[in-house]
Amino acid sequence: MPSFIPPELVREIIWYIFNSSPPVHSEEPGVSVKPPWKWLEGFSRTSKTSRDLVLQAWFSRLFIQLPSDISYIHEHFFELSGWTRELHCVQTESQKVDVWNLAGFERLSSIRLDWLPLTMIPHAYSNEATEGLPFLHVPSSVVELDIRGLPWPSPACFTFVARNFPDLRILRMRQKRIWCGLCHTCSMASFLLPGPVVINYENGLGLPIHYATILSSLENLEAVYITIAYRASGNTVLDGENDDSNPDLWVGECDRCMEIMYEDKEFREKWVSRKKRLNEDEQIDIRPPALKKVVWKFWKVSDDDTDNLDEPDLSESEIL
Repeated sequence: MPSFIPPELVREIIWYIFNSSPPVHSEEPGVSVKPPWKWLEGFSRTSKTSRDLVLQAWFSRLFIQLPSDISYIHEHFFELSGWTRELHCVQTESQKVDVWNLAGFERLSSIRLDWLPLTMIPHAYSNEATEGLPFLHVPSSVVELDIRGLPWPSPACFTFVARNFPDLRILRMRQKRIWCGLCHTCSMASFLLPGPVVINYENGLGLPIHYATILSSLENLEAVYITIAYRASGNTVLDGENDDSNPDLWVGECDRCMEIMYEDKEFREKWVSRKKRLNEDEQIDIRPPALKKVVWKFWKVSDDDTDNLDEPDLSESEIL
């Protein structure tokens, strides 16, 4: 009977512990959600082989706050970029946008970006290389993108996504504001109480029209999850639990636009028809071809909650 455990079995045990250990459940941006190191620390002390396997599992999820640390990793710990599958990076509240050079992360499958500054807008500060989000050399292996805290989530930000994440399958967003396809601005949603909790769309429906158009080149995009804040000071009735409460297929329209523009019954019918994928000429509107579901989630904030962000000047090219 062998007196040692085969490395293959040790690897399976380590990965099982790492993947089944309780994660840190926090929606707070800038906080790592990796499980505590203590769950693997004991294994790391048993042998050199075990320690190597533990480090591979631990750094499969990389939480990093400074782009300069990536350069340090490549220079002093070059194996690490080959281990990383999930990257969680944080744009801190500095005076400039940090650019994350992802060259070398050849096995990366998931990226999460936490955007902390409330007064910096990615595409307003970007250069030609980043085009809207602060990434360079995004590996083609990335299939999931999670963006949190964008203060102005206009379609311009997602132009970069469409160009640089060709095999994206899952897109997640969490922010206070949402894009209104009617007035072409971003604002916090407002609903009449009790307000929605979750809205589910299927068969390619559920994205703001400009988002859908820009993301239509992503042939493998299957699911989009959008989480936004809302105030209970609006007139829009939407509870999300009853299909009858969402006859207009709400996809981010601001309360003011719905109140004013939906008074025109003909306009309202055409707009809703377009969201059902038929435009005025009864032609199929552009959507990501493989999109199966869009899930909207909501959290309520106080009516006096403001983000104090001045509206930037948007050009037609940024919108479309």
